[in-house]
Amino acid sequence: FREVKTVVLNGPTGVAYARAKAHESVSPEIEIIAATDGDTFLTKKWLEKLTKPFENERVVATGGIVYFSNSIYANLMTLSFFFLDPLLKMNHLFYFWGASHAFRKSVYEKSGGLEKLPEIKEELGLHYWVDDLYLSLLLGKIGKVLPAKNSVVWTMAPKLSARQWLQRGAWQDEDRAKIFKYFGLE
Repeated sequence: FREVKTVVLNGPTGVAYARAKAHESVSPEIEIIAATDGDTFLTKKWLEKLTKPFENERVVATGGIVYFSNSIYANLMTLSFFFLDPLLKMNHLFYFWGASHAFRKSVYEKSGGLEKLPEIKEELGLHYWVDDLYLSLLLGKIGKVLPAKNSVVWTMAPKLSARQWLQRGAWQDEDRAKIFKYFGLE
């Protein structure tokens, strides 16, 4: 990695605040910001594969495949998300997950980034931050957001009961629908 930086967050808690602070602290000469989560295991050449789509100037963001090392249910969600959802919806809309994504810094700055998300979360009554979905759709208004299907990471899914997974899934679906509506993508 050319530059790896640890950012200490002194302020509001939440993943959206942490990511926004990290994105804003990147050196001016950096053109592409790649991000992952602290509990994520990167595969060989993850970064190279994640950033390859940027060879096309119209690409503004990419996302890799996220697998879960401890949950069959979560892996079924991953397969559905990357392969089944786009086919069923026929809208070819892709959005990245926070555990594996990259974007052009200039486009992030032009879009306003995650600055408005706390207000939007409160206004829409979201259960989760959905910062990855929000940022994907925001950047997608400016250019192409593409999957980097050969870029794979492994992470841990929360340890939840089947009932908790169903509730979490319902809340995530509800939040996703609200964000899509916010962007006029119903």
